[in-house]
Parts: sequence; structure tokens; C-alpha cells
Amino acid sequence: MVTLKLGPLGCWELIRAAQSNDVEAEDAVKTPASDAPPPYAASSSRSASPTTTARRWLSFPRRGTTQGTSDAPLAVQRAQQLGRTASSQRPAFAPPPRTDNEQLRMYLLEILAFTLGANIDALTAALHHRAPVNEGTTSLLTAPEHAHLLCLAQTVQHLQQKTVRNELNTMAPPCMTEALHKILCPAQELASDTFEAYALDLIASYNDHQCDPHKWLHTLVGYWKRNPVLICGAPLAEWKYTLSTHAYLIAAIAPTQRVQQVLGNALERYQEEQKVTGFKYVCYYWPRREGYADLAMLLKERERRGWYGVDSVDDGKRGMELPVNLVGFS
Repeated sequence: MVTLKLGPLGCWELIRAAQSNDVEAEDAVKTPASDAPPPYAASSSRSASPTTTARRWLSFPRRGTTQGTSDAPLAVQRAQQLGRTASSQRPAFAPPPRTDNEQLRMYLLEILAFTLGANIDALTAALHHRAPVNEGTTSLLTAPEHAHLLCLAQTVQHLQQKTVRNELNTMAPPCMTEALHKILCPAQELASDTFEAYALDLIASYNDHQCDPHKWLHTLVGYWKRNPVLICGAPLAEWKYTLSTHAYLIAAIAPTQRVQQVLGNALERYQEEQKVTGFKYVCYYWPRREGYADLAMLLKERERRGWYGVDSVDDGKRGMELPVNLVGFS
């Protein structure tokens, strides 16, 4: 059995079949079970039948898979090779209860650290005002915090989808209340009211990558790198503006200068790896994906008018199914 790799034509495997009419049956397109292409190893097998058939696997790169790992920071690429995820090594001790502002800050720091390939041990030491210790930690968050962040990200994505489909009248009030109290209001306190929509977009992106190195392309930096907006055939600078926005956000939410330094070093290192030039620091949060700016305006309007909450259990459930379990988190 011999495997021939024909580039864009896919990979063909030549085998000997017992019947000549097996050719059509064996010539089937098989798709890999995972996003990454399967390992192909040249091998051979012999059979008494003289008939040779061909069986093909498509090897076209899928959009948003690990085919484009060169776009990710080198630290993320090493984590991919080692099979590390955010759950590989979490903090040993549960943190004390945090306010909504501090909890959102930790969620944003986790996403930024993963996106930029920051050293989690150094970032943890900076957060807790102690000397760095090489413990191989891969996350700032505990398992319950990761679960709540995932729940929050799914909620925001659900609301964003209803926003772009003009389904605002059937949004579940508990979902809106959760997004308002856990993201929008804390975002105003951490940065400014112009940060609210970007905070929604950034939190929602967690549902796509979940700090898994093999899904790095689903971060906002990865998204705009592979989905540039074209104007007259020329790409706009969304990817570079996203890097500038990340720099602006780091300066806004870092609780200490050490934290800002660790994340800033990671951002600069990534820009050097990608040989990024020709852009400058900006003082606004852009670009944002479709629907998040409108969602932020809608939530603020409903807060102002005072009818975003749930008046009764029955009103909160009638015709409005929740996408996730919105059990309180502390």
C-alpha cells in the first residue's frame, strides 16, 4: 500500500483489491475526524489480487484550523506541540471571592495572556506581588472560573446572534441581565463606556478558542489575521489595529505596572515574530465583529428604561429558552 501526496489534489493511497469492481467502492473520499489532517505514513502491503485501486483523502486546509499556526505566538506553538491547554496546570488554590469588576479583569487578562502567548508564571507572580516561580502554570483561572467564563461567552454569543437576526424582542431577560451586570457595567468601571462593545466581543471569543493552543486562530488577533476586510481589493488594517487595541486595553486594565510589563513584553515579542511594521498606538477599541456594538447599545438602552430585568419567573421563561445554565457564580 503506497500513499501519494499530490498537494492540492489530495492524498491518494494505492492498494490492491480482490475484485476489479471494488474500484468504485474503494474510491471514496474520507475526511479526517479532527480539524488537523491525519498523519500520513508511507507503507506498503501485498495481496494476491493483481487489481490496483486508488483511495483518496482530501487534504485541503480548513479555515481556522491548525494549518495556520505560524500566525500564533511561538509560545502558543510550543504549547501546541506539547499538548498543553488551559486546564493542564491551573492555580493550586482557589482565589478569594472577587467583585464583578475584578472577575471581569481576570477573564480579560486570561484571554489577553493566551492570545499573546504571555508567560503565565510571570503574570501570576506580578498579580500576587511575588518573585516568579517556574511552575509550568498554563492558566490564571480555576476550573470553576473557566466554567463560568465559558457560560458567559456562550450567553453573549447567543445575544449577538439574536441581535444580527433582528430578534431582540425574544431575548431572554436573564441572559441580558447577566451580560449587563457581568460585562457591560464592570467594563465601564475598568476602562470606559467605549470599551463595552469590545469587551462583549472579547469575552464571546472565548467560546471559540477556550484558551486551547490548537484553536488560537479563533482569538480576535487570529480572526482578523485570516479575515481581512477588502476595500477595492486591498485589505484594511484590522489585524494591526487589533494589536494596537490590545496594547491600549493592557494599559487600561492592568492592575499593576508589573502586569502591564509582562503583557506588554508578550505583545512586543509577538509583533517581532510576525515582523509587524507600519502602524501606531491608538486610543480606541476597534475593530469589532458584527453585532457587538449594537448589542451593547441595546443593553444600555434597556438598562436606562428599566425593563431589562425579570419581573417574574414566568415572564423570564415564557418563549425564551436560555442557551446555557445561568446559575450565579461567586
